[in-house]
Amino acid sequence: MRVGVLREIAEGETRVAAVPSTVRRLVELDLQVAVQAGAGIQAGFDDDQYRQAGAAVDPSAETVLGGADLVLKVRPPRAEGPGGCDEVARLPAACTLIALLDPLRDPRPAARLAEAGVNSFSLDLLPPIARARAMDAAASMSSLGGYRAAVLATASLGRMIPMMMAPAGTFPAASALVVGAGVAGLQAVATLRRFGAAVTAADVRAAAAEHAASLGARAVVVAAPADQDDSFCRREQEYLLPYVRRADIVIAAARRPGRPAPVLITQTMVEAMGRGAVVVDLAVTDGGNCTFSRPDQRVVHQGVTILAPTNAAAQVPAHASMMIARHVLAFIEEWIAAEGLAGQTDSPILRAARVTHAGKVVHPAVLERMGKGGGP
Repeated sequence: MRVGVLREIAEGETRVAAVPSTVRRLVELDLQVAVQAGAGIQAGFDDDQYRQAGAAVDPSAETVLGGADLVLKVRPPRAEGPGGCDEVARLPAACTLIALLDPLRDPRPAARLAEAGVNSFSLDLLPPIARARAMDAAASMSSLGGYRAAVLATASLGRMIPMMMAPAGTFPAASALVVGAGVAGLQAVATLRRFGAAVTAADVRAAAAEHAASLGARAVVVAAPADQDDSFCRREQEYLLPYVRRADIVIAAARRPGRPAPVLITQTMVEAMGRGAVVVDLAVTDGGNCTFSRPDQRVVHQGVTILAPTNAAAQVPAHASMMIARHVLAFIEEWIAAEGLAGQTDSPILRAARVTHAGKVVHPAVLERMGKGGGP
């Protein structure tokens, strides 16, 4: 079994799907590993480290992919990469791809993979069972995104974060509001608390708010109807306005699976904030929680800075790559144990993560997203 590890070509992508320590384990599993030269450079792993781990290293993606049965990537393969590179076209027919394909947001790469006869698994489609936690790369990246959002906000704020007692007097702690207490929001809460901020966390889910409270935040629950329609969003904006007005930092991480992110931080709310305040919008890839968010741009409106990173985890490339690589390794080990790297399986983990197989998109939710409906 030959494994190919590609260098990511997406702009701003610094992560890699395998690191030397996981390559060493793959070799121990009797897999032959080839790594494209420079694949790990931006994450702090040079080519010699991969060679020492037992991988062959080559600058040519075609050589790395030649005869590959299994291909490891971070991002979905692109049909139009730099220089006109078509990553899908160069994948070997009938190979298997493991990556963070994110097909529920954009199913087009999945359709291309099916057309090319590439089998694929996406590590952001894992089932909510305990055994799958070791493979949940999406959750790890969300957690890193929350951490990075807190760092970006504190670095952009022109004041101290913790309460400070000095000869000039006592300065109160910065006030932070985290909207959306999912994985990213909870990590933002934890990081801001470590920095010494006074944190409030808001969510429509009582359980999520309780988790935020356990991390030291003041938790508020916004009662939500099942459909969360536009009228509810307006009520939520009104409810959040006084909290936003008082905040030095707002981190917005509210998402609705399969739907655009709700706009919760409006122009009126931004204009109510003090000059020098900072908003970090982690939902910008789903449309954004803030009216002024622009992907990967720094926007300043009436003295308030709005940041909207589309790939915050890639700004922590070393640990992000280690996490992804360990999740990929755990998935491969599950695959070997379940089916010996071939055919269908009754494993709930592999069944849930399988996107394409034998020339077809087989994941029901992805098919529904594509407008075709039906099941595998």
